[in-house]
Amino acid sequence: MDKRGFTLIEVMIALAVLSGAVAILVTSFNYHLNVAARSSREAVSVVLGLQKMEELKLEGRLSSLDGGFGEGFPGYTWELASEDTELKGVKRLELKVGHEGSFFSLISFVRE
Repeated sequence: MDKRGFTLIEVMIALAVLSGAVAILVTSFNYHLNVAARSSREAVSVVLGLQKMEELKLEGRLSSLDGGFGEGFPGYTWELASEDTELKGVKRLELKVGHEGSFFSLISFVRE
């Protein structure tokens, strides 16, 4: 018998190893895509929150409010809670920015 070719068993083992490696690569790729998407949403949430916090401070609206960010950012919401602190004339503001069930809190202190 000629020994120059591959046997069927060798080809099947090579294909099994190759398919296992491809499955691991695809799973890893999907995981990293999800991490990148989550990171992007977190960055957008933080920037929107900082912008909204400054906007509310400039307008002087420091009571409890909530809302969205308009058509440009569907699914992103915000909620402002304010409370007095032990320091006279200083309020603690907490702005929660949410998207798809995850929330980020931004805390600031302002003088009245």
